[in-house]
Amino acid sequence: MSERFVEGFAVAVPKLTALLGTPAVGFAAIHKAIGRKPIFEDMVMTIGDGDEDDGLPEVTAGLDALAAGKAPTLTYVERLTQLILHAHAEPLKPALMECNFMPADADSGLWNPAFKALGMKTIAKQWGKPTFKFLKKPAGFGWPIMTVVEPAALALWKAELATPWKKQLAALPSSTFDPEAADDAEDAYLSRDEVEAGIAVLAKWVTAASKPITSKRKGVAAKGNALVLVIDGDQ
Repeated sequence: MSERFVEGFAVAVPKLTALLGTPAVGFAAIHKAIGRKPIFEDMVMTIGDGDEDDGLPEVTAGLDALAAGKAPTLTYVERLTQLILHAHAEPLKPALMECNFMPADADSGLWNPAFKALGMKTIAKQWGKPTFKFLKKPAGFGWPIMTVVEPAALALWKAELATPWKKQLAALPSSTFDPEAADDAEDAYLSRDEVEAGIAVLAKWVTAASKPITSKRKGVAAKGNALVLVIDGDQ
């Protein structure tokens, strides 16, 4: 089973976008903010295909290009966005939501079938859609998937997550998660447990992003933030 996870951020998209073309998104500023955190090394290693010596110059050049108002030339531009989110948006807790591959979605293994079965129509429609177009140049691979849930939609997500979804989830057939699974299939039960844990985290993020936030981060507003979700891990 592919191992995937989601990160959640509260973001004032206009404020974050306004940082492009300023020193705030340059290498020096980003490194000062998160250079000692695991996410920085992870992105450097990923961009360098496992080699820090190859990745660091690309990260440096890419961020400095953004600070100069230019388009970076590296392929993994979403990875630069991740660094900027960690530096200037508000990371929500818990830090990660596990969301491994779901066989019911034959194309991409995303959780949309489960959300649909639970009657979460808005979430099912928006989940896993690459709608956070922070940088103008699209990445060649479209991974990780970055989704923005604007405040108006966030209210709909909150309402859908306020339904008695746990009881509904327990009653869903195993085929909701894997069309080929028998009712006693271990993988299907693991998927059900994982979805329950994941939706509980998602509910916390939606609530947190919907509330007024006190933060010194440059990409966060006191009120009216959006929720940005980053699905990463195995493609």
